[in-house]
Amino acid sequence: MPCKGQHRIKVRDRRRRVSQAILELTVRKIPILPPVDKSRRYPALTLTVFPATLRGKPRGRGPITWKRITNLSIHSRSEAIEKIEWYARRSKI
Repeated sequence: MPCKGQHRIKVRDRRRRVSQAILELTVRKIPILPPVDKSRRYPALTLTVFPATLRGKPRGRGPITWKRITNLSIHSRSEAIEKIEWYARRSKI
């Protein structure tokens, strides 16, 4: 998938030191069809896949790739960043 933009984030290494990294953002819509025997009861879905991959390797840790799938539409870089921030908050809850 072609890169749709970049976003700077803070990451921590094993020793809890903070460094900055750059995420490359991509977005792609994929159709999901129900099983053939259930196609009358369930509609096809269009999901948005938006992996975010760290550009380069952050100091003191391995590479990071987040793969997120949502039923929400993402039309711009700012909407992709918003969804990534939502997912980041989930781990803090």
